Amino acid sequence: MAFVVLMTGLAACDDDDPTGVVLPADSALLVSGSWTGGGGDFAITLSILEDEAGVITGSGTLSSAVTGRIVDVSGNHAFPEVTLDLTVNDDGTVLTIEAIAAFEVSSSRITGITALDGTLSGGGFDRMPIQLVRRELVGGTGGF
Repeated sequence: MAFVVLMTGLAACDDDDPTGVVLPADSALLVSGSWTGGGGDFAITLSILEDEAGVITGSGTLSSAVTGRIVDVSGNHAFPEVTLDLTVNDDGTVLTIEAIAAFEVSSSRITGITALDGTLSGGGFDRMPIQLVRRELVGGTGGF
């Protein structure tokens, strides 16, 4: 049986960890894939890739009922913390998402990251709560 867990302050787990959750040594912890979310009157859609060093790149859109803007994505991932900088292409505004990864656990093993829960700052946003949900994995990896 699989379920979603949100862990905060988790630096590393091993077989001796009191939570009993074991970190996989594969791509299940990468955030590569398609993500959607938003808050208030806007929506975010991102397609991102993460390399083995935790460096994130990608692109996406920031949309409202009135406008849509293309963004370039850069960031870092040091499980469970994720930081994404969204640079708006037409004016250079940088929005920052600081999040904690929510993940799925099966048989005491993390099988994949399912959501990013955090805040959005910059461009008029001041630590607004936001959640991004994974829609699709890149390359079929990630343990799902």
